[in-house]
Amino acid sequence: AKAKQFALAYMETAKEIGNPNAEADAIKKLLSLSNSPDKEQYLKRYLFLNDSLKDANLKTRYRFAKIKFDEERKQQQIALLEAENTTMSLKAEKFKTGTTISSLSALLVLITAAALLYTVRQKSKRERIKQVYLTESRI
Repeated sequence: AKAKQFALAYMETAKEIGNPNAEADAIKKLLSLSNSPDKEQYLKRYLFLNDSLKDANLKTRYRFAKIKFDEERKQQQIALLEAENTTMSLKAEKFKTGTTISSLSALLVLITAAALLYTVRQKSKRERIKQVYLTESRI
């Protein structure tokens, strides 16, 4: 009888604080301590609470599974974007290197052309001076 009183007090306290797990535990204890007319009432309440708790746990599990799935998807997108960023940086570096090589090559061609032009002009000048000298020496 005392165990039944404590179980009833436990159930009332659980109802007051709104803890369905504790209420289900109290009803489970009352089921083992009660006689048949009270058992049916407790059994209905226990089944209702048990189903509600299972639904709540399932919803919570699904919610966390969705959060976990979304987080994994976000991490995959971040990894993909990082790889894409690395690829773009590499392409930019290759382009910069190519531009530098092209600029240096063009500069080298210009310097070579200028040197050849200078050499040809000097040779032409020497040739004219030589022709002038030969012409003057003949005269």
